[in-house]
Amino acid sequence: MPNPDLESERATSLEIAWEKRFNDRARLTTAAFYADVADAVQTVVVATAPAQLTQAQNVGRGRNYGIELSGELALGEATTLGGNYTWLERNIVDALQPSLQAVGTPTHQGLLYVSWTHRLGVAITPSVEFASKRWSDVTGGTYRRIGAYALINLQAQWRASPHLTVALGGRNLADRNYALADGYPEPGRTLYAKLQLTL
Repeated sequence: MPNPDLESERATSLEIAWEKRFNDRARLTTAAFYADVADAVQTVVVATAPAQLTQAQNVGRGRNYGIELSGELALGEATTLGGNYTWLERNIVDALQPSLQAVGTPTHQGLLYVSWTHRLGVAITPSVEFASKRWSDVTGGTYRRIGAYALINLQAQWRASPHLTVALGGRNLADRNYALADGYPEPGRTLYAKLQLTL
């Protein structure tokens, strides 16, 4: 639903990052960040009948802060272990909405993977993608925490030539039932094929 009174967010942010490589076999990157946000924009449920309507609104002043970690480790000539993790805290304060919650972002989120590469150009990568619960707005201006998940994924990729790459894979192979917004379930087990041709 359009909002002609919507104003842009204004933020003052700070980020400190550090990266270290160890003998060309391991890499570690970390970053800490902080943002002070004025006129924070958030999607709000404004009507529930006959169909649910949402609108982007300025909802108050917010603070976002957290830490990001990522790394890779070569376990041999053909195998790499890697992953990333984010810890995020979001707080919004609005005197007119004392129960307001920052929606749509988990406190903890990450990915772990192992990649095995054959000399013929085949790479097989199983991975686990995870996140903690997040706030979601519900009808009547209330909120509930939903969306914690751990998904098992797999991709096999073949670089047939310098110009052609073929990939087959699956996401959420365990067919986990979860939702990131109240009333809107995410896809279950999904299989896909990709073909990339570069000239």
